[in-house]
Amino acid sequence: MPAPERGDTIFARTLSDEDERARRVEGVPEPTLWTRLHFAWAVAWFSLATIPFSLVQMVTHRLWPTAANFKRWSGRWARVILGGMGIELDVDDRAGLAADEACVFVVNHQNLLDIFTTAAAIPYPFAYLAKKELTRVPFLSLALRHSPSLFLDRSSRRAAMRCLAEGAGRLRDGQSVLVFAEGSRSYSPVVYPFKRGAFRVAAKAGVPVVPVTIRDSYRVMDERRYASRPGTLSLVIGEPVATEEGADAPAAMAAARKQMERALAEERRRCGVEEGGEEIAARGTGPSDEP
Repeated sequence: MPAPERGDTIFARTLSDEDERARRVEGVPEPTLWTRLHFAWAVAWFSLATIPFSLVQMVTHRLWPTAANFKRWSGRWARVILGGMGIELDVDDRAGLAADEACVFVVNHQNLLDIFTTAAAIPYPFAYLAKKELTRVPFLSLALRHSPSLFLDRSSRRAAMRCLAEGAGRLRDGQSVLVFAEGSRSYSPVVYPFKRGAFRVAAKAGVPVVPVTIRDSYRVMDERRYASRPGTLSLVIGEPVATEEGADAPAAMAAARKQMERALAEERRRCGVEEGGEEIAARGTGPSDEP
């Protein structure tokens, strides 16, 4: 059984060697009295806001067990949390998807805020293909369990493949899913190697992959050091990457990654990792052929 990855919990408390190097990325919040007080407020606000919204999601899911209902309430929940933290969103939607068009949203993962950012910023209904570790988060796990979302257990290849097969079935039924394809947080504008699962499930269902690039959430929160601050987050919903049913994943992976790298190019220059980005990415999350 593979060892659990660093940063799998909702608050990544242990810094790996790669994380220590990532701490030197320019623009990451420093642990000052102000940023730690803001982080304490963010945790308290998240807890307070999540309780009523999770209960509403649980009740409404019994009546309308759809991705649209989940998107409605998760979007409101996320906007309340981000608003209470003083965080605004700048969204560039290049996808132009129809409301009923199924796809796999593939997102880079910089920090904890990405959960709220995607829920608030993506205007299309979707369910999360979330890591099993989120089942340990009070109330948030309650809302996710009472939604069309699926939990991916990467510690068991058999369980992971079963979850991906169920995800393909949901896609064929017209429900979009969202996956953080790196499998871990980068805390920088560097894209770590992708896991293949999201791309395989898209190809299996014959639906497009839509790359979603979070550019700069690392600038407003670093949960490893309990530091955060107000700010504006920018996100790009990219152009759909077509897949063919039964086709292999590498071509879609390469096309999605190219869009993400292009969207992050300016941000990488801004924070000083333009030259070392490829080396940092190569150290990232392990074999990219894992589910």
